[in-house]
Amino acid sequence: MKLLGITKKLDIVADDWQNSMEDGLTEYPLYRSDYISGIRNIFQEAAAQSAAPGKGEGLKIAGEKRNILSFIGKRGTGKTTAMDEFCRILKSLEKEGIKHRWMELALEEEEERSGLWEKRFQFKILTPIDASLLEEKEDLFELILVNIYREYEEKLKRTDGMPDRYRVREITELFTDILRMYDNVREKKKREETGSYIMDILGFMAGSFDIQARLAELIEELFLLEDSKCDFSYLVIAIDDLDLNLRHGYEMLEQLQKYFSYFRIIILVTMDYTQMSMVCEEHFCGEMKYTIGRPLKEYASGGKALANDCMTKIFHFSQRMYLPNAKKLMKKSEIRFQEGIKGGTDVQKVATKKFIMVKIAESMKIFYDGCGLKQHFCEAETVRNL
Repeated sequence: MKLLGITKKLDIVADDWQNSMEDGLTEYPLYRSDYISGIRNIFQEAAAQSAAPGKGEGLKIAGEKRNILSFIGKRGTGKTTAMDEFCRILKSLEKEGIKHRWMELALEEEEERSGLWEKRFQFKILTPIDASLLEEKEDLFELILVNIYREYEEKLKRTDGMPDRYRVREITELFTDILRMYDNVREKKKREETGSYIMDILGFMAGSFDIQARLAELIEELFLLEDSKCDFSYLVIAIDDLDLNLRHGYEMLEQLQKYFSYFRIIILVTMDYTQMSMVCEEHFCGEMKYTIGRPLKEYASGGKALANDCMTKIFHFSQRMYLPNAKKLMKKSEIRFQEGIKGGTDVQKVATKKFIMVKIAESMKIFYDGCGLKQHFCEAETVRNL
């Protein structure tokens, strides 16, 4: 028996499933609409960048740049799987034929597609970082910088050719300068927290801006080293389970926004939105100084409001990809599978719950909840459980 997958008993979703099986663009069609949404954001940003006069000028990281695409869902909904496949899809956009097919899915207007149809895209996918597994002393900024270095390590070791040798040396020095400045910023921040002189605080602010500019310069140099002749080149940073790092989750979010909000960077994040909001709320409540005589609920409501503002600003509504609620999906879905028959094949369809129960009965010789009157403990509530 070959399991073909799960599909809702809704014509539009069934059509999406069938189309995705035929076009071969996705391995997990359950998240197809999320992929289309994410790619639409990238194409539209590229079109806006292409139309803007003096694109890329200034080598300055823009604090308001919206470059964080978030995969949002509860535990077990398949966020990591969806993000991993999205990275694979981005890499496939470097092929003209596949790029055109995704462009037709993501951009409805012909006018939107025409400006990008002949443009070439390049995506450098960095090794994903699982934020929940980071040790206490590990720093997200440093990990990302190390991953960037590893991506280009072989090229940076190259010494053939005089121009290349000089460029490699400059890039290596950029890595060193950025790490040195970042260490300096952290030390100055510690002095600020313990009560320092005004010149130290001003030095800390200048150091942050210097790091932003140097990072932008580094990224530009690395893509010049590629010499790929692409119209749009992007560095993709993938952060998994950001919300599960309760101690440093907000700090990591702050680093992503402060240092990596650059038009050549795409940041992918997986999270439970409610949990991430609680991490931010905990941070803001901790930053507020309690004054005797004021009710504690004011601090709680103030922290919650700040967390909501922060989440709304960083995770823009148009760039959120909500993964399907599997528990609700299962009640409206069916399993499609293929049985081999002499002379051909036959696709079978059966309700998800019945499929699971029959499989249990075949294995254990026990058929639970035969009438299907209620939720059974063996029924899957998430994609992972299924």
